Parts: sequence; structure tokens; C-alpha cells
Amino acid sequence: MHNTEKNWADFMKKYNIDTEISVEKSTAGKYVAHLLRDHGLHVHLANSKELKLIWKSKKKD
Repeated sequence: MHNTEKNWADFMKKYNIDTEISVEKSTAGKYVAHLLRDHGLHVHLANSKELKLIWKSKKKD
């Protein structure tokens, strides 16, 4: 996805306000987290090593 306002708006339209999203805890991740939170989504910043373990896991909850 190209980093444009239109693409972010289209992305956020796909999810309702109750959606929880995890993003990598980094400078770019913090920017994305603020953008998504301003739209009303629940955002969690996570350590990239922990996200990698979750991503590989078959049990996601």
C-alpha cells in the first residue's frame, strides 16, 4: 500500500470502531497508531519480536 491519505482512508473504512489492531512499536508504527486511533480504532503497540511469535502461532487468542 502506498502511503497516501486516500489509501489510509480506504484502509480504515474496512474496519469498524470495535476492531483491535496491533502495529510494531517504532517511529512509523507510532504515526500509524495515532492515525488509526484518531479514526476510532483500538490500537496496540507491540514489540516486533512478540508480533513475529504471534504471527507464526496457530493459536491467535
